[in-house]
Amino acid sequence: MRLPRGLFLLLISLNCSLHAQWVFKANVPFPNMPPPVFGTPSATNITFIHPDTGFASNNVYFSPSSGSASTVYFTNDGGINWQPLDGASGMGTASIEIRNADDNHAAYYAKCSQGFCGIYRSQGTGPVSTYIGSSAPGNLSIFSAPDSGHCYWLAGFSNFFLAKYIHGTVSMNGLTQPAFNAPRQLFFADDRHALLLNGNSDIYSSSDTGQTWSLFYQDTSIVIKKFHWNGGTAFHVLAENGLLDISLDSGLNWNRIFLPGFPLLTYDLLKTDSLLVIAADSGKIFISNNGGQNWVQEYINGPAPMQRIRLNRMDPNTIGAEVKTLSWTSYWQRSLSSSLSESSICRGDIRLYPNPAGSFIQLKGLPSHALYSLTLYDAQGRNCFSSRILSTEDDTRIPLDFLSPGFYFINLIPDAGFQKTYSCFFIKN
Repeated sequence: MRLPRGLFLLLISLNCSLHAQWVFKANVPFPNMPPPVFGTPSATNITFIHPDTGFASNNVYFSPSSGSASTVYFTNDGGINWQPLDGASGMGTASIEIRNADDNHAAYYAKCSQGFCGIYRSQGTGPVSTYIGSSAPGNLSIFSAPDSGHCYWLAGFSNFFLAKYIHGTVSMNGLTQPAFNAPRQLFFADDRHALLLNGNSDIYSSSDTGQTWSLFYQDTSIVIKKFHWNGGTAFHVLAENGLLDISLDSGLNWNRIFLPGFPLLTYDLLKTDSLLVIAADSGKIFISNNGGQNWVQEYINGPAPMQRIRLNRMDPNTIGAEVKTLSWTSYWQRSLSSSLSESSICRGDIRLYPNPAGSFIQLKGLPSHALYSLTLYDAQGRNCFSSRILSTEDDTRIPLDFLSPGFYFINLIPDAGFQKTYSCFFIKN
């Protein structure tokens, strides 16, 4: 068993932003589709790879005999108008997944029916898609496209095949190693180096275009949601409970971070040149510009309940988020030119300052003359201090002389008559 080495625990501070940084861009289109016999149209995917260029897919289930109809749509005007891609629709199609794109506005997607999947490539300059090869008999699992000339995908039932599309040529070889136990994420950084996440939450690496694989990361105590790697020495591994492992030296040493509110359900991880972005439940988006030491918490105010949030990079200045509910999928965007909030705003619309703190903290925005039960917890979750406080008309001041330097969590529970509970993370210097 291989465990991450040099592991330590770090609890981070949190800033919450109330600004409307995330704005609605588009939703999955449902034009001219016959009414389904069972249920409603089921939105599946929407992805923008450029402010003007986007792809979307939907799926309508008609009946056990008729099956489903799925269509991939294309837009070149920012989502105002959508049109079907050639060859990207039809009855009996179980699902269509849009997975990868690149700077040349090319998108790869799969179209599956009755245990057989085809891989298609669309160049984002017009409504045309090209069949590039099959996934071999079996269910499509995952695929990765590092650029417009390369695509790699896995498929199968008990025996998996790795297929390769390289500048118009498709090849395929069988794979039986433990790495391919229910594969969940595949990433090729270039035409040789790859990482693979399997169903046991083990990450394997390959440096020979997927011919052989070796164990890279393993921690049996967590369930991995996603990894991020750009081909360099930095690796990020996100667990589904809000735990993040970071290595900056090719996996030799790992630092462990707990996101604010741990444990919480996390969906996706995105890394840009300067930012870490993590999507979590209830529309929460955590953003850090210093490697995970401090976080700003933002919100996507989309429809609830949200089943999934998937992040992607639209262009160098914009990130996007696909938000999926039971019957509707929308796309939201955030400009990276919008600065992160510098004010410390806590869960419950109050502000805590200064942060980091010295001998005291102050809370701004509490209802005046309200009685609260206050509890302070340290990074290990131990109760460090409990008291009852009465908020004032001015900012409520709380002394911290008795605390040792470290990371802390403050929780305020109101007495009867006041409904809001407040909480903040802060650092004591």
